[in-house]
Amino acid sequence: MHLEQLSIIVAVGKMGVIGCGGKLPWKIPDELKFFRSMTVHGTVIMGRKTYESIGKPLADRENWVLTRHGDSVDNSKGLLHVFSGKDEVIRRIRAAAPLRHFWVIGGREIYEKFLPHCSAIVCSEIFGDYAGDTYFHMPDAFEPVEKLCENVHFVSYRWRRRKE
Repeated sequence: MHLEQLSIIVAVGKMGVIGCGGKLPWKIPDELKFFRSMTVHGTVIMGRKTYESIGKPLADRENWVLTRHGDSVDNSKGLLHVFSGKDEVIRRIRAAAPLRHFWVIGGREIYEKFLPHCSAIVCSEIFGDYAGDTYFHMPDAFEPVEKLCENVHFVSYRWRRRKE
């Protein structure tokens, strides 16, 4: 069952590239600003590897990290919520206020785990060819419903789950 307040946000290059060597394959400040504008004051859900690639909690957002190795995530400043399993995260989302929004921000394994529960995907399609080793392909269960942003480097759409 999908949750209305849970969405994936992802930037993809041609052929579905989302990462290369544990990092984004591109540096596009405008896309990062778009990402921030969408996720600010919400909750971001990420895997341990994504958290480590960012290097710190994202400001003005509640940061949830999903990991099989809970003691490997430095939470000495108390700025993270660390979870060991997807089911625990889903329970917390269901218990949250309905107006609060949750954003799955990666990586690939985390997208796969939460995709069945998401009601929407915000996808930035990056222009240009970038090499990569990690991919995300838009599932058939979703359809584009709204263009959110466009410039010379990318275009972003909101995709909604198709009616069953």
